[in-house]
Amino acid sequence: MQELEDGMTVSGFGADNAATRHPLVWGTTKVVDRGSGEHQGVDETESASPSIWYDLYAKERAHLVVVCREAIKAGVEERRVRLAEQQGELVAGAIRAILADLGLTPEQQAKVSEVVPRHLRLLAGTAA
Repeated sequence: MQELEDGMTVSGFGADNAATRHPLVWGTTKVVDRGSGEHQGVDETESASPSIWYDLYAKERAHLVVVCREAIKAGVEERRVRLAEQQGELVAGAIRAILADLGLTPEQQAKVSEVVPRHLRLLAGTAA
């Protein structure tokens, strides 16, 4: 697919036909070998239609959409949200325990609600 998309082209029918044809939509569709004898040779039929590689690629993309839809139906995204919430609760619990063990002064405890969220936002990659 990538080679076809990178612009490989096939020449037009004749010398006076300066146009080129892209292989994603133009190519050999039938080859007939007439063997030996008076009318020997090979006949090739060309036509404009989507490449088989493009057809397969499009079918794979459509299949991916179906698989993703089914995964969402199965609750994968909801489960990921629940896991993230649980991880957040674990981190918050650990921070509370650490702060309790430090025996902070009242002045230090007053700063906790400002300092801890600011550093967690930085950790998450959002602005302070």
